[in-house]
Amino acid sequence: MWHHVKEPIVLFFGISRDALHVHLGLVLFLIVATLFRDNPRRFLYAWIAVLTAETINELLDFHDWYHWTGYWNWRKSMIDYAHTLLWPSIFLLSSVSRR
Repeated sequence: MWHHVKEPIVLFFGISRDALHVHLGLVLFLIVATLFRDNPRRFLYAWIAVLTAETINELLDFHDWYHWTGYWNWRKSMIDYAHTLLWPSIFLLSSVSRR
C-alpha cells in the first residue's frame, strides 16, 4: 500500500528511488535545521527528524514487502538508511567538530 503512495513521487521526479532518498533526506534535514536555526542543537534535531522519517518509511516498506514476499529485504532497508542519512550525518558530524 505504501508503494502506491511512493510510486507517483518517483515518477514525478524521474529519478531512482535511491536518489530520492538522498534528496528527500537532505531537504528534510535543511528544513528542520532552519526551523531550529536559533538552537545550538539544530543539526541534532534535524538528524533525528530524518532518522525518524526514514524509520517510518522503512517500517511501511517492510509491511508491503513482507505482504508480497513473506520476508524482509533488510539489505535494501540498510541501503536506504545509508542513502538517506549520508549528508545529514556529515553535516551533524561537521557541526560537532567545530565546537
